[in-house]
Amino acid sequence: MPKLRKGVLTMSRRRRNPDRYRKRRRLRYAPRRLRLPPPFQVNDTLRSIGLGLTIGEGSAKCEDRSPVIAVKMCDEKAVQMLGKSWGTAVFRGMPLGCLLTPENPEGRQYVITAKGTRANIIMKNYEPEIIGTQIHKKWLAKKEECLKKTPKERRKKLTL
Repeated sequence: MPKLRKGVLTMSRRRRNPDRYRKRRRLRYAPRRLRLPPPFQVNDTLRSIGLGLTIGEGSAKCEDRSPVIAVKMCDEKAVQMLGKSWGTAVFRGMPLGCLLTPENPEGRQYVITAKGTRANIIMKNYEPEIIGTQIHKKWLAKKEECLKKTPKERRKKLTL
């Protein structure tokens, strides 16, 4: 409804621009589609760094029917470069297995993981160079193992 102020006919803000206040729907999670692909697909230097670290320090495991690639190292800078390559975050592990150095005075281990679709894309892009290595064999075995697992039973909500 228009308001009258000092002889000027004006509209309230909400009516002036209704789209500005409208709630927008959030995008639902689509498991087969990534928001952003791994950055190493564009930058060849990141790809070669990531490939070397994955072959040397990588491990494969299975979490909740999803295959996972993980790299654990004591060198934070190397793991950060791999995180930049994969497009994932770096986590600090427990201060157990690493030697104390000036760069790592607490002796922490740094961990980076890629799970599910992202891990699958990473391994497919590394595939021409990685075939025949230990990590590739482990990856294929874990991928098959994850498919054989049964999904967790979900509790039904009680309605009163």
